[in-house]
Amino acid sequence: MFDFKLLVKATTTLCLLSSPLCAMITEEGDKCSGPPTSLVPRTELSEQQIMASSSHSLSLPVQTNSTNEDKFNFLSNKYPLLGEEAGKSFKQCAEETKHYKKLEGLVQKTSKSPEGVLLDGAKDAMGKKHLHWAGEEYEKFYLEQMQPMIETLEKGHPKNGYFNTFFSRALQNHTSLEDILLASEYIFQVVKDEGGGTVLFLGRTPCVVQVAYEEVLKVENDKTQVPVHLNFSGHPDALTKRESDFFKSQTNITRDIVTPEKLSHYFSYLDTKNLLNTKKLFVVDIIGSGSSLNSFLRIINDYYEKRQTKIPELSFLNLTADMNWSMDRSEYYTFKRSGNRSNQGILTLPEDARKNMTRFQVPVYGVPIFDKILTEILDQDMFQEFLVHGIQYPAQKWTPEFDAQRDKGGQYHSNLYAYLRLNYSNFIKYHQKTKL
Repeated sequence: MFDFKLLVKATTTLCLLSSPLCAMITEEGDKCSGPPTSLVPRTELSEQQIMASSSHSLSLPVQTNSTNEDKFNFLSNKYPLLGEEAGKSFKQCAEETKHYKKLEGLVQKTSKSPEGVLLDGAKDAMGKKHLHWAGEEYEKFYLEQMQPMIETLEKGHPKNGYFNTFFSRALQNHTSLEDILLASEYIFQVVKDEGGGTVLFLGRTPCVVQVAYEEVLKVENDKTQVPVHLNFSGHPDALTKRESDFFKSQTNITRDIVTPEKLSHYFSYLDTKNLLNTKKLFVVDIIGSGSSLNSFLRIINDYYEKRQTKIPELSFLNLTADMNWSMDRSEYYTFKRSGNRSNQGILTLPEDARKNMTRFQVPVYGVPIFDKILTEILDQDMFQEFLVHGIQYPAQKWTPEFDAQRDKGGQYHSNLYAYLRLNYSNFIKYHQKTKL
């Protein structure tokens, strides 16, 4: 019988040092278990979910039990001294300074340029076969663990379009690069079957998935889907649900303090994304404790209210390795299946007044992706810092002085993206042969 917890534990142990990007970090003495990012705790693979899509909309808008206006002053009132600190000018977040120092140390050990060190590590990771991530000798183990998940997901699941591509390739020993493409094609098919809409890639983790998704749109010449990226980090105006001291530190609380001026600046940033004219909004990210998603939903609700526009039908597309929602995450959120597919349903984020969490219910779809790709590539701290078009963008950065950095993105992402787009374009043409 399939045991997802066993897979999580075993792959974490077997693969701890197997990622080229991960190796870059462990050389500096850190345990490589993923970065302290906005939506996923460092060490828990169980918080991701791998999954699928749906051919019809639940057409359920974001719902909340909040009846009072959200003033976004919870943290500033609770920690007035930290509020003063949050208002001071600064150049970099503490993590950013740490990552630049790490990169400097790595460059000193080689004749390569900083970009060369990062690109070589990224390309090696992208070329790894997912069934051989921990070594060829573990291929049978991975297959025995993954096959029951895929078979469960396949029951009652449509096979039209790229869904058929996914199921035909899921258990093949494909590369990390192709696995990311399969996830992006899955997203495309979900949105296509829903009649189109705006696909919002939230934060840094889904950035490379967005690149692949954009190439799918080009090949398909689909004008009904609009990709948008939104920088977003942390859990603004809320306390973390995570137990790690890192996330509970005064430094992180300071990052998440929101002021009226900063919120207004973020709303001006949202204005540039043309979200007021869409009828359907699909938010792509990964869910960890749900704290960041909760803050985002509060902000997006307030944005539409302030702009006197009805909020569109909103669905959350969760990049995940637990494709059938088999893990109990009730301490953070609950999932209730809807329809014939094991990965489609309603996600409920509970209210928690102590941490300033509002109750929300949103339609959710799992988007299948291999767990090590999430933790060792997409959510890996050096990869996110330098090689994607998103930046670390907590509330502390919601000021004009960080606009240029926000719009530029990671320092070395351009050459990596050129490499990815060429490969994705070729893969998509191959995948089209398996569409139905």
